[in-house]
Amino acid sequence: MTKNALAIVKQYLKSWIDHDPAKIWGCFHKNGVYIDPLIDTELIGEQIATHAEKYFTAFPNLSFEGVGSISESDGLYAVQWIMRGTSSVLENTASGKIISIAIPGADFMMIDQDKILSVQAYYDHRAIPSSLFSILDNKKSTSILPGSYSRSEQMAKAKYSKSALIPEKSNEIKLKIMRFMKNEKPYLGYDFSLLQLANALGQSTNHVSQTINTEMKQNFNDMVNTYRIEAAKKLFQNRTDNQKSILEVAFEAGFASKSTFNIVFKKQTGMTPSQYISSDLT
Repeated sequence: MTKNALAIVKQYLKSWIDHDPAKIWGCFHKNGVYIDPLIDTELIGEQIATHAEKYFTAFPNLSFEGVGSISESDGLYAVQWIMRGTSSVLENTASGKIISIAIPGADFMMIDQDKILSVQAYYDHRAIPSSLFSILDNKKSTSILPGSYSRSEQMAKAKYSKSALIPEKSNEIKLKIMRFMKNEKPYLGYDFSLLQLANALGQSTNHVSQTINTEMKQNFNDMVNTYRIEAAKKLFQNRTDNQKSILEVAFEAGFASKSTFNIVFKKQTGMTPSQYISSDLT
């Protein structure tokens, strides 16, 4: 854990705590990406700042409570947090609803040359209604940054409009991804990242990311989690009453914490791990 890398991680976290979209964006490498479970595509450039600003507009009192120290493994930095806030957007709509959130989550960051190459955020995005950001899209923008988005499909179209990746090449990368994931099972390592996948395939992160988005209809986060949850289900199926706790299965399947495992498992199966164990599906 280098001093400079740790400093940029702390600066990034502080920028979120300070509600400063420009500084959040400034922590990233020029080709850096932000992967958020609330949307289904990676964000680059000023899209990162614009997306962060939407959180702060939706939840003016948004806060992040750290639940652990920053950990590092092979250049991947991980930090867990609880995101709390109260919406002030929906209270003026016909529904009159006010949304309060208290969502546990985690960030996994790849650092290079004292800048962030990628951030993969994990949390249960269903706790934030999609209508909330749709309302923000229809409001007059007060953003300090130009441009916004209303749908992830529009973002993906704009992001890849000038891409040199032709369909034949994209399909070739897709097949390489699928073979690599099946044969090497890299997702079993909690620190597996988009950058590591791209390096293993000998491709750029942008092309690998684009292929996952357009050909596999997922983002990197969801793709990896799909493999991990399938691995966990097999572990549960082969489990006896005296073997492997849920935490042990979570770690063996590639998750860095039990809380993240529980969130993702329920998101993909509709059940908690305990409910799955008790069901006939195992």
